[in-house]
Amino acid sequence: MQNTNIFDFLGVETDLIYQKIAALKTGDVFQADNIIVRLEKYYEIESDYEHELFYNAMSCYQYLSDLLVKRGGNNGEQKTQESKSKALA
Repeated sequence: MQNTNIFDFLGVETDLIYQKIAALKTGDVFQADNIIVRLEKYYEIESDYEHELFYNAMSCYQYLSDLLVKRGGNNGEQKTQESKSKALA
């Protein structure tokens, strides 16, 4: 079962994480909760345990969002938003 979050209703374009990913230019990098996100030829997500490539910002966002939710636990929407906020801090 897939988790639902507030951005499913408001639109992911309002999520700060999606905005950061969508604003990346070639060579740009940011880090969220020890996960490196960069744009070279493709969007990349890299951590100690994985290195994934994505063709577009939306796919990258969905994967990163799921990772952050898993790392933050599955205690509902509040926990999800707290995890995302902490990741960008």
